[in-house]
Amino acid sequence: MRALIGYGDLTRRGWNATFGASYDVTQQEFQNQIVQVNYNGSCCGVGVEYRRLSLGNIRNENQFRIVLLIANLGSAGNLRRTEKVF
Repeated sequence: MRALIGYGDLTRRGWNATFGASYDVTQQEFQNQIVQVNYNGSCCGVGVEYRRLSLGNIRNENQFRIVLLIANLGSAGNLRRTEKVF
């Protein structure tokens, strides 16, 4: 089962947040949890993401990502647009 709850949009001004989780019913454990929070202002924005992957013996890790966005210029950080939840 998977649930994803979000508020806002990638380009909307103000606070935006998304929370999600994937649960394996047969193994009775969470496989993936994600929390992403962004703030967009008139000239710049900041985003923070935390992911927890727990796929048994295959993959078990925590990921922290952050990005600083500057309007009409670009971004700096390790949270890429293709990896964002929004």
